[in-house]
Amino acid sequence: MSVTPAAVPLKGGTKITISGLYFLPTIKFKITEFGDITDISEYVSSSQIKIIAPPQETTGEKNIFLSNNIEDFYQRFDFPLLYYNEINVLSVTPNVILIGSNTKVTITGSGFINSDKVINALMINSVLVYTTVVDAQTIT
Repeated sequence: MSVTPAAVPLKGGTKITISGLYFLPTIKFKITEFGDITDISEYVSSSQIKIIAPPQETTGEKNIFLSNNIEDFYQRFDFPLLYYNEINVLSVTPNVILIGSNTKVTITGSGFINSDKVINALMINSVLVYTTVVDAQTIT
């Protein structure tokens, strides 16, 4: 079983692909055991469905529960969905660097997460730059 992507913003709305076995066209899902029962967005096959992540109020890992009969919901896999806050950048230091230099840049703000479910990177002039999360307010 797999869930792609494994992390989504709190506001929801991200299309998620769930791959597994024995899905029926009538399958329903919910996020967390007591969440609202929701229709999938697309039945691809008995081994793949697509859902739209519903919004959540709190960050963290949330289990996805599935049901082929709308009565018996069960967690069919150990791939919880990670909900995160949107990133908000407050400062970049230094704010000017020479092209080609190996200058360490510190970015402060909020919403940075350190998880194996998220690739921490920035796009700078169409170049992907990997970052290190120092804490929830700082990346370098």
